[in-house]
Amino acid sequence: MTEQKNVRDALDAESAVRRKLEAQYGDQIKELSFTKMWYSTAGVKEFWDVEAILHLKKGKVKQKNIRYQVDPITGDIFGYQETPIRQK
Repeated sequence: MTEQKNVRDALDAESAVRRKLEAQYGDQIKELSFTKMWYSTAGVKEFWDVEAILHLKKGKVKQKNIRYQVDPITGDIFGYQETPIRQK
């Protein structure tokens, strides 16, 4: 059973994404910069869109553009996109 975590505003959506990334990458996160957050609808589905740039301490890919979709009622992330940024 999912715990109810109402996402009331952009800061709550940002927190949900931050928790997800910290659980996924742990101490590998060097910096996480949120760039845009907005409330969207697609048909009858409503959600928060959150975009950020993730910098990792080490690994083959050290920087990613991310976009996550957060359910405003449960706080669950149901859609995401992670695009690696090539280093020159």
